[in-house]
Amino acid sequence: MAPCDVCAECGGDLTTPTGIMSSPNYPGLYARARRCHWFIRVAPTRRIALTFVDLDIQQRSHGRRRLCIGDRVQVRSAVARSRW
Repeated sequence: MAPCDVCAECGGDLTTPTGIMSSPNYPGLYARARRCHWFIRVAPTRRIALTFVDLDIQQRSHGRRRLCIGDRVQVRSAVARSRW
């Protein structure tokens, strides 16, 4: 997936030293099946620190187990081939 092919829904590129990510309509509810992709880009010698101030993940129960179905935060590291 190329950066921001899906950003029309929500998300974007963060390239400044600080930034804020939030879901659509925050702090209210957002539309069902919403996908947000945020791309954080820094120089290879820099580090990224993420701080979650307000995080509410939808949970469903299956017997005694609580499952996170649908809502999630996924953080991945990737080497940009064309940007750096």
